[in-house]
Amino acid sequence: MRRAPTLLAAAAIAITMTGCAPTADSRQPVPSELETAATEPASEPVVTPEPDPVPAVGSTVTTPEEIATAEAAGLGVYVTTTGAGIVIDPKAPAPQVIIDEARASGAGPVALPDTASANAASAILQGVADRSAAAGKKLVFIIQTGTYGDFDDDDLKSTHYGATTYYRELQTGPQGKSATPAEARAKGQERIDAQPDPSIYEIIDLTT
Repeated sequence: MRRAPTLLAAAAIAITMTGCAPTADSRQPVPSELETAATEPASEPVVTPEPDPVPAVGSTVTTPEEIATAEAAGLGVYVTTTGAGIVIDPKAPAPQVIIDEARASGAGPVALPDTASANAASAILQGVADRSAAAGKKLVFIIQTGTYGDFDDDDLKSTHYGATTYYRELQTGPQGKSATPAEARAKGQERIDAQPDPSIYEIIDLTT
Protein backbone atom coordinates (compact mmCIF):
# COMPACT_ATOMS: atom_id res chain seq x y z
CA MET A 1 0.00 0.00 0.00
CA ARG A 2 2.94 2.45 0.57
CA ARG A 3 4.08 2.18 -3.07
CA ALA A 4 0.88 3.65 -4.51
CA PRO A 5 1.77 7.31 -3.94
CA THR A 6 5.14 6.78 -5.58
CA LEU A 7 3.58 5.35 -8.70
CA LEU A 8 1.07 8.19 -8.85
CA ALA A 9 3.82 10.76 -8.52
CA ALA A 10 5.81 9.15 -11.31
CA ALA A 11 2.76 9.11 -13.55
CA ALA A 12 2.10 12.78 -12.87
CA ILE A 13 5.68 13.73 -13.74
CA ALA A 14 5.45 11.75 -16.96
CA ILE A 15 2.25 13.55 -17.96
CA THR A 16 3.76 16.92 -17.14
CA MET A 17 6.85 16.24 -19.22
CA THR A 18 4.77 15.04 -22.12
CA GLY A 19 2.80 18.30 -22.14
CA CYS A 20 6.01 20.36 -22.30
CA ALA A 21 7.53 18.47 -25.21
CA PRO A 22 7.16 20.32 -28.53
CA THR A 23 4.85 18.79 -31.05
CA ALA A 24 5.51 18.61 -34.78
CA ASP A 25 3.00 21.45 -35.42
CA SER A 26 4.54 23.81 -32.88
CA ARG A 27 8.15 23.68 -34.18
CA GLN A 28 9.29 26.89 -36.05
CA PRO A 29 10.68 26.10 -39.53
CA VAL A 30 14.16 27.34 -40.44
CA PRO A 31 13.79 29.86 -43.31
CA SER A 32 15.48 28.93 -46.54
CA GLU A 33 18.02 31.24 -48.29
CA LEU A 34 15.41 32.24 -50.85
CA GLU A 35 12.93 33.16 -48.15
CA THR A 36 15.59 35.17 -46.32
CA ALA A 37 16.49 37.08 -49.48
CA ALA A 38 12.85 37.81 -50.18
CA THR A 39 12.39 39.43 -46.78
CA GLU A 40 15.46 41.70 -47.05
CA PRO A 41 14.73 45.27 -48.24
CA ALA A 42 15.70 45.90 -51.88
CA SER A 43 18.63 48.27 -52.42
CA GLU A 44 17.85 51.66 -53.96
CA PRO A 45 18.90 51.93 -57.64
CA VAL A 46 21.74 54.35 -58.40
CA VAL A 47 20.32 57.29 -60.36
CA THR A 48 22.75 59.30 -62.51
CA PRO A 49 21.60 62.91 -62.73
CA GLU A 50 20.87 64.19 -66.23
CA PRO A 51 23.23 66.96 -67.43
CA ASP A 52 21.77 70.44 -67.62
CA PRO A 53 20.37 71.18 -71.09
CA VAL A 54 22.43 73.55 -73.24
CA PRO A 55 20.65 76.93 -73.55
CA ALA A 56 19.56 77.72 -77.10
CA VAL A 57 21.25 80.49 -79.05
CA GLY A 58 19.18 83.62 -78.60
CA SER A 59 17.75 82.55 -75.25
CA THR A 60 18.16 84.58 -72.06
CA VAL A 61 20.09 83.03 -69.19
CA THR A 62 20.00 84.19 -65.59
CA THR A 63 21.99 81.75 -63.45
CA PRO A 64 25.73 80.98 -63.21
CA GLU A 65 24.90 77.33 -63.97
CA GLU A 66 23.21 78.25 -67.25
CA ILE A 67 26.11 80.48 -68.24
CA ALA A 68 28.65 77.75 -67.42
CA THR A 69 26.66 75.18 -69.43
CA ALA A 70 26.49 77.51 -72.45
CA GLU A 71 30.21 78.26 -72.29
CA ALA A 72 31.07 74.55 -71.92
CA ALA A 73 29.17 73.98 -75.18
CA GLY A 74 31.29 76.57 -77.03
CA LEU A 75 28.70 79.34 -76.80
CA GLY A 76 28.96 82.75 -75.16
CA VAL A 77 26.72 85.10 -73.20
CA TYR A 78 26.43 88.71 -74.35
CA VAL A 79 25.36 91.07 -71.58
CA THR A 80 23.14 93.81 -72.98
CA THR A 81 22.95 97.39 -71.73
CA THR A 82 19.92 96.35 -69.69
CA GLY A 83 21.88 93.56 -67.99
CA ALA A 84 20.19 90.65 -69.80
CA GLY A 85 22.40 87.71 -70.72
CA ILE A 86 21.79 86.56 -74.30
CA VAL A 87 23.31 83.30 -75.54
CA ILE A 88 25.31 83.79 -78.75
CA ASP A 89 27.39 81.63 -81.05
CA PRO A 90 30.75 83.40 -81.42
CA LYS A 91 31.24 81.88 -84.87
CA ALA A 92 27.80 82.93 -86.18
CA PRO A 93 26.65 86.39 -87.32
CA ALA A 94 26.05 88.83 -84.50
CA PRO A 95 22.44 88.86 -83.27
CA GLN A 96 20.27 91.89 -83.88
CA VAL A 97 20.51 93.04 -80.26
CA ILE A 98 24.26 93.67 -80.70
CA ILE A 99 23.76 95.54 -83.97
CA ASP A 100 20.98 97.65 -82.44
CA GLU A 101 23.17 98.62 -79.49
CA ALA A 102 26.00 99.57 -81.85
CA ARG A 103 23.67 101.71 -83.99
CA ALA A 104 22.43 103.45 -80.85
CA SER A 105 25.87 105.05 -80.62
CA GLY A 106 24.96 107.40 -83.45
CA ALA A 107 28.08 106.49 -85.41
CA GLY A 108 27.41 105.26 -88.91
CA PRO A 109 26.70 106.69 -92.35
CA VAL A 110 27.24 110.32 -91.36
CA ALA A 111 30.18 111.65 -89.36
CA LEU A 112 29.24 113.07 -85.99
CA PRO A 113 29.27 116.88 -85.80
CA ASP A 114 31.85 117.43 -83.08
CA THR A 115 34.54 115.81 -80.99
CA ALA A 116 32.34 115.38 -77.93
CA SER A 117 29.71 113.48 -79.93
CA ALA A 118 32.37 111.37 -81.62
CA ASN A 119 33.96 110.48 -78.28
CA ALA A 120 30.59 109.56 -76.78
CA ALA A 121 29.79 107.33 -79.77
CA SER A 122 33.20 105.71 -79.56
CA ALA A 123 32.65 104.92 -75.87
CA ILE A 124 29.36 103.19 -76.70
CA LEU A 125 30.93 101.17 -79.49
CA GLN A 126 33.81 100.25 -77.19
CA GLY A 127 31.30 98.94 -74.62
CA VAL A 128 29.51 96.84 -77.23
CA ALA A 129 32.85 95.49 -78.49
CA ASP A 130 34.06 94.69 -74.96
CA ARG A 131 30.88 92.84 -73.96
CA SER A 132 30.89 90.94 -77.23
CA ALA A 133 34.55 89.99 -76.79
CA ALA A 134 33.72 88.73 -73.28
CA ALA A 135 31.21 86.41 -74.98
CA GLY A 136 33.91 85.15 -77.34
CA LYS A 137 33.08 87.29 -80.39
CA LYS A 138 35.14 90.24 -81.64
CA LEU A 139 33.51 93.02 -83.67
CA VAL A 140 34.83 95.65 -86.05
CA PHE A 141 32.53 98.53 -86.96
CA ILE A 142 32.73 100.47 -90.21
CA ILE A 143 31.69 104.11 -89.81
CA GLN A 144 32.13 107.41 -91.61
CA THR A 145 34.92 109.33 -89.96
CA GLY A 146 34.39 112.68 -91.58
CA THR A 147 34.60 114.88 -94.66
CA TYR A 148 37.81 116.75 -95.23
CA GLY A 149 39.32 119.11 -97.78
CA ASP A 150 38.48 122.48 -99.20
CA PHE A 151 35.01 123.20 -97.91
CA ASP A 152 34.64 126.06 -100.34
CA ASP A 153 34.91 123.71 -103.27
CA ASP A 154 32.81 120.55 -103.27
CA ASP A 155 35.10 118.96 -105.82
CA LEU A 156 37.94 119.05 -103.32
CA LYS A 157 36.00 117.56 -100.43
CA SER A 158 36.74 113.98 -99.49
CA THR A 159 34.61 111.75 -97.24
CA HIS A 160 36.46 109.05 -95.37
CA TYR A 161 35.51 105.82 -93.66
CA GLY A 162 37.22 103.73 -91.06
CA ALA A 163 37.09 100.24 -89.56
CA THR A 164 37.18 100.61 -85.79
CA THR A 165 39.74 98.18 -84.37
CA TYR A 166 39.36 97.89 -80.62
CA TYR A 167 41.65 94.86 -80.39
CA ARG A 168 45.41 95.12 -80.24
CA GLU A 169 45.93 92.24 -82.66
CA LEU A 170 44.02 94.16 -85.35
CA GLN A 171 45.85 97.46 -84.87
CA THR A 172 48.60 96.52 -87.29
CA GLY A 173 48.44 96.28 -91.05
CA PRO A 174 46.95 98.65 -93.63
CA GLN A 175 46.14 101.97 -91.99
CA GLY A 176 44.90 105.32 -93.20
CA LYS A 177 41.50 106.66 -94.13
CA SER A 178 39.42 104.73 -96.64
CA ALA A 179 37.56 106.37 -99.51
CA THR A 180 34.63 103.91 -99.30
CA PRO A 181 33.09 101.49 -96.77
CA ALA A 182 34.18 98.63 -99.06
CA GLU A 183 37.80 99.78 -98.84
CA ALA A 184 37.57 99.99 -95.05
CA ARG A 185 36.10 96.48 -94.97
CA ALA A 186 38.89 95.13 -97.14
CA LYS A 187 41.55 96.60 -94.86
CA GLY A 188 39.84 95.25 -91.76
CA GLN A 189 39.34 91.82 -93.29
CA GLU A 190 43.02 91.62 -94.21
CA ARG A 191 43.94 92.01 -90.55
CA ILE A 192 41.28 89.52 -89.46
CA ASP A 193 42.47 86.89 -91.93
CA ALA A 194 45.90 87.01 -90.31
CA GLN A 195 44.52 85.89 -86.93
CA PRO A 196 44.69 82.29 -85.62
CA ASP A 197 40.88 82.02 -85.57
CA PRO A 198 39.26 84.48 -88.00
CA SER A 199 35.83 82.89 -87.41
CA ILE A 200 35.29 84.73 -84.12
CA TYR A 201 35.69 88.16 -85.78
CA GLU A 202 32.96 90.00 -87.63
CA ILE A 203 32.83 93.30 -89.50
CA ILE A 204 29.58 95.20 -89.01
CA ASP A 205 28.99 98.00 -91.49
CA LEU A 206 27.10 100.76 -89.68
CA THR A 207 27.02 102.92 -92.83
CA THR A 208 24.21 100.88 -94.38
